[in-house]
Amino acid sequence: MLRELAEAVEALTTVRPLVLVLEDLHWSDGATLDWLAYVARRRETARLLVLGTYRPVEAAVQAHPVRSITQELQAHGQCMVLAGGSLFAAGPGHRTPSAGQILGTTGRHEPRPAVAAPGQTR
Repeated sequence: MLRELAEAVEALTTVRPLVLVLEDLHWSDGATLDWLAYVARRRETARLLVLGTYRPVEAAVQAHPVRSITQELQAHGQCMVLAGGSLFAAGPGHRTPSAGQILGTTGRHEPRPAVAAPGQTR
């Protein structure tokens, strides 16, 4: 099932890029995290950007696997973590990352397979 869903997303992205936003991953089930990890590890090119949010404190209290999966993907360069709502913070001395840094684009404008941004506040 993981492969089939990943291939379906890959087919959807042949015409135009897709941004998939998943909030509150600290409440997600194991199947969702397995799929995200599978998609991030795939070697096939897909024009897909996954933005996932989770609250690190809640993930730690619940011993939720989102934290360990994020760390593993980050260790292999398959994920970028933006801590503490850094996408939206503003003020003196705060430097917001550029779109290229957030998307992890290369010279060919291919996004990295997965991006996680824990600690989003509402």
